[in-house]
Amino acid sequence: MDLTSAGEPVVGYGDGSMGGGLSVQRWNGSAWVPVGTLGFTPSSANQVALALNDLDLPTVAYADAALSDRVTVQRWDGSTWQGIGTAGISASVATGLCMGLAPTGHPVVSYLDNGFGNKAMAQRWNGSAWVPYSDVPISLGTVFYQDLAVGPDGNPAVVYMDQGNNNRTTGEALERQFPVSARRPRACANERLLPWHRHRPQWRNDDRVSPSSIREPRASAALERDGVGVRGHTESLRGEC
Repeated sequence: MDLTSAGEPVVGYGDGSMGGGLSVQRWNGSAWVPVGTLGFTPSSANQVALALNDLDLPTVAYADAALSDRVTVQRWDGSTWQGIGTAGISASVATGLCMGLAPTGHPVVSYLDNGFGNKAMAQRWNGSAWVPYSDVPISLGTVFYQDLAVGPDGNPAVVYMDQGNNNRTTGEALERQFPVSARRPRACANERLLPWHRHRPQWRNDDRVSPSSIREPRASAALERDGVGVRGHTESLRGEC
């Protein structure tokens, strides 16, 4: 779900009345109105994440049953639903989908990829192709309760509970350069999310973070080769989730 500039909700979901196909509806102030055709995907859509661009047009990411629950992304152009790049961009079954939009309107998606042991992966659309932030997972271990947001500088941050980091809440700032402009972040498909105030992520440029609290992820070497910086701060959940 996301909210329009007028504060009205837009929701996307796998529609049981349409064979599990993806439906998107918006509230117009008095009634729910479909965005395009209800159940517009040919197969079931699972783990749906939705975000609106500056024109309040939705983009959706979902686990596509037609492609063994790999990630597919589509956007509404005002008259039709259009696929964004190749369908099924994940290596295997994807869960925990999260999505945000860069200031360009290009989507950034993160998900747990069964092909990598349900570790966190992230990709961005650069206008012509899907580009992974790394060719290996950004998490150390299996991930739970993932969330994602894209900042006004266009750089996404991902937060999750990392089983490979003693079930601590772990934040990753993934840096790529996008044109700077204001843009609301993301929507997420998780049933239970980690509130930002709970883990208080603090990045390396914060003087309050000691060097011992900084974790360089296993993927950092590959990321640095691609001109990407990764930095993070972790804090124990202490059983709060």
